[in-house]
Amino acid sequence: MQKVREILKTTDAMDLSGIVQESGLGVRAVRYALKRLKDQDLIVERFNWKDARKTLYQKAKV
Repeated sequence: MQKVREILKTTDAMDLSGIVQESGLGVRAVRYALKRLKDQDLIVERFNWKDARKTLYQKAKV
């Protein structure tokens, strides 16, 4: 979870595949981390206007 959070701190927004590639973690591990971070209101999901099939994730504005 920490690795995913650090990646999202340094980028504007990323989709799931980008986070998986950047972190070196598995898809399931990244999905689980994103769910936990979202439940804690540390990240937000955004609609991806370039590809509606993918969701973008970014650090929540505090």
